[in-house]
Amino acid sequence: MGKSIRLRLVGWYTAVLVGVVGGYAGLLYYEVRRTRFAEVDSQLATAAGTLDASLKLFPPHEFTENWSKPLPKGVPVPPLTRSQIYSVLALPETSPELYFAVWRRDGSMMKGVGVPAEAPKPADAGPAWNFVTKGTSREVTVLGPGQSVIVAGRSTERLQAEMRRYGWQTGFAAVLVITLGIVGGWILSRRILRPIESIATSASKIGAKNLSERIDTEGVDLELQGLARVLNETFQRLQEAFDRQARFTADASHELRTPLAILRSQAELALSKPRQSEEYRKALESSLRAADRMTALVERLLVLARADAGFPGLAKESIDLGELVGETVAEFESIAHQRQITLSSEVQLAVIHGDPDALAQVFSNLVANAIQYNRPGGSVRVTLAMEAGEIVLRVSDTGLGIKPADQGQLFERFYRVEKSRNRTAGGSGLGLAICKSIIEAHGGIIGVESVPDVGSTFWVKWPSS
Repeated sequence: MGKSIRLRLVGWYTAVLVGVVGGYAGLLYYEVRRTRFAEVDSQLATAAGTLDASLKLFPPHEFTENWSKPLPKGVPVPPLTRSQIYSVLALPETSPELYFAVWRRDGSMMKGVGVPAEAPKPADAGPAWNFVTKGTSREVTVLGPGQSVIVAGRSTERLQAEMRRYGWQTGFAAVLVITLGIVGGWILSRRILRPIESIATSASKIGAKNLSERIDTEGVDLELQGLARVLNETFQRLQEAFDRQARFTADASHELRTPLAILRSQAELALSKPRQSEEYRKALESSLRAADRMTALVERLLVLARADAGFPGLAKESIDLGELVGETVAEFESIAHQRQITLSSEVQLAVIHGDPDALAQVFSNLVANAIQYNRPGGSVRVTLAMEAGEIVLRVSDTGLGIKPADQGQLFERFYRVEKSRNRTAGGSGLGLAICKSIIEAHGGIIGVESVPDVGSTFWVKWPSS
């Protein structure tokens, strides 16, 4: 099953949304809770401070002696009763949830409100304010005057209930926002992908019969114009490939039609009436020449078919190009001599990996063309040398030359240069196309430099290994 861009887009959007909204909701809850408990701690600190200030009004012996016992001799009787003194030991009336207790040095409780009388004296009291949470209560413990211990506390049940309610409200709001965000993201992703669907619709209308149509890049969003251009370029290449295939089929049919017509006409002529053996011989010889021409054309077409398939099974071995070029030149010396053409070569050692038979076919074709389309008394020069890190083969002639308008199409299939490349000369227009395919299969490039009525130079370049 294929992956959905829309689902992945919504999935990533949801993950980001959950992270942002969830993080914000969690941080907000934490800050509100911290602030509320800070308010409680501030309230407890105020209460403990009030108790500490009240205790400083007590007589010193109150922190060491219980008034239920007789006073030591020499200790003056306080002018105020115990109840009068203890009446000032009270909390501000700010919250009914507050409670407190004060213990003497010996552990007896001086006064407590909301704390059992038998509650033990805290053992961790010190000069520093010590805030602790005990169950559903929040307390502060501090050391007061005369080594007394002050504890002020408050119940947090109501506060915790409020925070739970606030947590549920915050969570519900976060879930609602995330849900609405996911729905909006799904709708938004549909709108985002709509231009891609439009491009796909336009592309689906382009077929073998209407390859000339293109995607309108002006009506496409800026981010998708690159994709539209790439598709248009692809369609352009497909159209060119279809056009080449159509021309190739038409040209191949046209090339095969002539020898077939010769075979048919010779057979019909021979069978039209009884003839002499010499006439039959001529008819058979003409038919054989047509058959040879067809065979050569079919073989070239097979080579091009292999080229289109990437030359499967192409041999790869170490080849000395200098030796291969020298052998090719030696093979054409007699032909060049018959045509009164001077054939010379100058080669260096150059080694590449490739198919020697295929490369020999290229060299033979280039040298044969240089001789065939040359002038009587002309010359053909073949050189092989290293130039700027490349292996360069040049086949130069002093022939008719090629017009600039024809040079760009010279390596196309079935293309013939007018007058100099015609059927009467025996060419099929496939030789240079085959050379180009073989050279490119070996990692090289081929080209031509020509001046009309001066001569031509075909060159082949390979990167040096």
